[in-house]
Amino acid sequence: MRRLPVRASALVVALVVALFGVHVAAVAVAADALSITSEQAYRELAQHGHLDDVRIDGGFDLARLQAPAGTERLTLAGVEILGKLHASGTSPAVALLIDNSTLHRIDLRGARLRGGLAIENSVVRTLARFDSAQFDGPFVLHGTVFEQKATFRRARFGSSVEIVDCRFDEPEGARGGISFADARFAGPASFNRSRFASDVSFESSRFEGDASFLGLEAPGRANWRNVAFARDAEFRACRLGDVDFGDEQQMSVFAGLADFRGCTMRSLRLDYVDARGDVMLVNVRVDPGDLAIRNAVLRGLRSDFSGLQVAGRLDMDGAHVTAPHFRWSEVVGPLRRSDACRDGPP
Repeated sequence: MRRLPVRASALVVALVVALFGVHVAAVAVAADALSITSEQAYRELAQHGHLDDVRIDGGFDLARLQAPAGTERLTLAGVEILGKLHASGTSPAVALLIDNSTLHRIDLRGARLRGGLAIENSVVRTLARFDSAQFDGPFVLHGTVFEQKATFRRARFGSSVEIVDCRFDEPEGARGGISFADARFAGPASFNRSRFASDVSFESSRFEGDASFLGLEAPGRANWRNVAFARDAEFRACRLGDVDFGDEQQMSVFAGLADFRGCTMRSLRLDYVDARGDVMLVNVRVDPGDLAIRNAVLRGLRSDFSGLQVAGRLDMDGAHVTAPHFRWSEVVGPLRRSDACRDGPP
């Protein structure tokens, strides 16, 4: 099978993203694309290392992949997989790039992928399950739309993770949001500019490398309860709903920088947080809810509240802040509202 030229529509998508930094939905596979079987797809990849502008009439098993001698990465470009993307066993130690494609279903629950997996500028039409999967190589989702629910509970990421400029939709009436609960991130993890339709949960997850959530959007509940950040955690310019970092039973730990500069949130709960590095709440806006830092320990060289705006209460009851920096005029109102309501309803 010969390699077909890249379609002009795909080039337009790439150009728009590069010039304007905005996400556009992946281009649909052409109606007249050549249809092949799964077995033909495996053979083509084993011979040439790439597969372009085809429709696969069936599932696609990552454990069946073979690469030509000397090939470090297999590529699917402009492909539609009508069946399930899955792994019946451990995949070979070769990376896979899926670009500008349409996937109808992903089920990698419990799978082990020894090579890297990248899905870029693509659409996933239905449920995507990555629960309890183990990814030894880099895991990349760039500019990809998940039209239904996606779950990553208990996933283990042994290398870097980039979930950037993605959109996670959710069917009407669905509950629970997108979950990364109890996931483990051994390398740096980036979720920059990704958008979640409602809730997102990282409860009980562990980040061994730097964690980046720059420009993250989640209008519902954002759950980071009982999370350990071993290095820096950056949340700058996020747009979030009700944000929760825990309580006495599920406290979170920041070993490095905790940077929330420029974030907008409906409410923010930092109760019992153990912040061992600097905490940056500069120009954070909490509206219309409260900012709670009860019994937290902020012991870095600088905890900066400059430009903080809290429409509700600023409750710091029992908190210990080693080196606070703030403007009294900006915090006095929220602090007084907290004192006035302390014996009233929450």
